[in-house]
Amino acid sequence: MNPSISIVCDATFGAGSENFGTVTGNVTFQDGSANSGTVTGNAVFEGTAENKAGATISGDATFSATAVNNGTVTGTVTVEGSQETVYAAWLTANIGVNQYTVSGYKNGQWAHNSTEYNSQAEAQAADYAAWLAANSGVNQYSGLGEKNGQWVYNQSEYPNNMSATAAAYDDQYPAWLASNVGVNQYYGTLGTYANQWAYNSTAYSSQADAQAAYDAANPQ
Repeated sequence: MNPSISIVCDATFGAGSENFGTVTGNVTFQDGSANSGTVTGNAVFEGTAENKAGATISGDATFSATAVNNGTVTGTVTVEGSQETVYAAWLTANIGVNQYTVSGYKNGQWAHNSTEYNSQAEAQAADYAAWLAANSGVNQYSGLGEKNGQWVYNQSEYPNNMSATAAAYDDQYPAWLASNVGVNQYYGTLGTYANQWAYNSTAYSSQADAQAAYDAANPQ
């Protein structure tokens, strides 16, 4: 049946039926039924029954493992069966930023590295924070979200361009040069000193010049 009027009593909706009205009482939605209206009371959703988008349960609701809630429940939500177990396993195994897409009370939940977040933006912010804390050297964040493309040097943010990051690379060049022994090329690929050759703390314009200095200091 498809009532669109108000019912003041307990009710049961069988397979293929749907509530479009208001039921003041406790309601059982059997497998294959749905709620598109309002229940002022408690509700039980059996089998694949669905509380549809825009529908409201002004009370507690119990969902089977395969039932779906896309509406609003103002009371306590209880999910029976394996649904909670499936979600818990997914959350534990989650790496990076992902959204849970299995039908049920956790459908649409965002998580980052096994921790729940209220939105994709919050999960993405957590991913960036973790990346920033672990960053060494000069790198650019390539995740989704507002921090995509952010340049960083050694846990410090720089404006969203290479030039500022290159300056950070220049800052670490003197320390590299001072500690340099043998013939080596500066590993930085950005900045004034990118790919600079040195021998024994002295800069040279090419590998050949650095090698010549080494050979002169170390005759055979």
